[in-house]
Amino acid sequence: MIAPSSRAPRRRPVFWSLRLALAPVAALGLVAALGLAPPPASAPADWPDEARLTELLGKGPLRIEAEQVLHFYWWRHEVPMTWQDRPVEVFEGKALRFSVRKDGDECLGAGRWLVFADEVLPTVGALAGGGYRVTSCVPRFAGSTPQGFELRFVGRGSEEELAGPVALAHARLDAVRARTALPPANVWTSESYGPSDVSVAPLERLFGSKAEVKDGVPLFRLPGPARLAGGPAGLRLGFAVFAAFAGTDAQGRARVDWTLRPEELPTVLGELGRRGWLLESLCAAAPGLDDDLTQVSLVARGPVAELARALHDALGELALPPLPAEAAFRAPDAPEVLGLERGALAARWTPDATWPAGPARARWSVVDEARAEPVAAMTDPGDWDSKTFNLLWSRAPRFRDGALTLRMRADRGRIDQGGGPIWRVQDADNYYVCRFNPLEQDFRVYRVKDGVRVQIQAVGSLPFRSGEWFTIRVEHVGDRITCTLNDSVVLRVRDETFPDAGGVGVWSKADSQPSVGGLWLETAGVGGD
Repeated sequence: MIAPSSRAPRRRPVFWSLRLALAPVAALGLVAALGLAPPPASAPADWPDEARLTELLGKGPLRIEAEQVLHFYWWRHEVPMTWQDRPVEVFEGKALRFSVRKDGDECLGAGRWLVFADEVLPTVGALAGGGYRVTSCVPRFAGSTPQGFELRFVGRGSEEELAGPVALAHARLDAVRARTALPPANVWTSESYGPSDVSVAPLERLFGSKAEVKDGVPLFRLPGPARLAGGPAGLRLGFAVFAAFAGTDAQGRARVDWTLRPEELPTVLGELGRRGWLLESLCAAAPGLDDDLTQVSLVARGPVAELARALHDALGELALPPLPAEAAFRAPDAPEVLGLERGALAARWTPDATWPAGPARARWSVVDEARAEPVAAMTDPGDWDSKTFNLLWSRAPRFRDGALTLRMRADRGRIDQGGGPIWRVQDADNYYVCRFNPLEQDFRVYRVKDGVRVQIQAVGSLPFRSGEWFTIRVEHVGDRITCTLNDSVVLRVRDETFPDAGGVGVWSKADSQPSVGGLWLETAGVGGD
């Protein structure tokens, strides 16, 4: 260690101190002269219009100078909240925070709000209706009293466009608290109930769809978004509307899991919010795959008929596109092999069944409808159960490669509806089938081998309904199969199960009773009556 010197420090002349002070300036001048000067610091980005935002939101912001962000806070002192037997403080997130920063000619806005069960739907509806993307709403401080939810949202626009929906959402939240000072102490959907016994038939009539029932609880799978990441979505992928009703008819509860597009949120949440439903959660449905899809879970309790009617009305607000007009249908320039123009089925067309439930087979008759073209209508499905496939087929028109077109209408059926063509039929247990079911709103192609049906491909959530004519066209060459519904929905598959020619016909399932307007074959192998 070097010992400090005992001598007094030598005083520098004033001119020497001045020289040291000017040295950095001279050095910068030299660097600049050599062209080595660093680029000038960029000018700070513009701030959002603080005065305008303050006017619109009714309070001033906290300025974050380092990031040029304006934070608007509303502390939620008015609602006592406990979690794990201790109070929740505002700095733990018990607040409404809205942040804005400038981004070019527009502003970016983001919110993180602590809301309660009875506040969720009004606030989400206001924000989504005002153009915000509500990205999530999930429980915050799980098990707290009252249960809190963290609501997150983002948006882009002018100061007015961003502040308007936030101010409206805040006003709706205030209106809820003005009606009831405190939120519900707990989320009642977690309460325990006794056995369920809900009447299923009225619900099936209301929704026009059959239910799956287990332990007295009917579950309905209803159509959601038709597309997912540019392809078909489908019920079985989980992107749809799943509605379950439990309890009893007089004291029931409903839970709905619904996949929505952002623009549909205000309509659905507004309709159900007015009818007393609660939003349990909201999150991205398919992040990274289809970022536009949002998944919501909604709950309600009350008489089952009222709950179902509210859901039915909300579905009605998202009206499906109309079925393409059947007036545009043109029969193919090919033989119609059922022989309907004669007023009776051609010879050798035989009712048959895969997995019949008894000896009686379905009965068909050819009828004229209001002076229109004659149609073949199934008047009785015969002996059936849920596994029965009713067939009307003939060996005479031999079909291997070519095309066939079926025009069909789903008239009746509680368990099942609709149907479709069968081809390369070897017998009642071996064939290909392509069918449309308006109850499930899906379009599928199968192979049936030794009575066992195996799905090859399907598409769901289709906007076609019972009682409307639809057209299925099948093209089969070698092992390549293309099935088209109403000239718009296409299935393309390859299958080698039945390589040889076979008969053709019409297929339906269980209690489905369709009508057939014609079956046309475009193939060199057409023969028979």
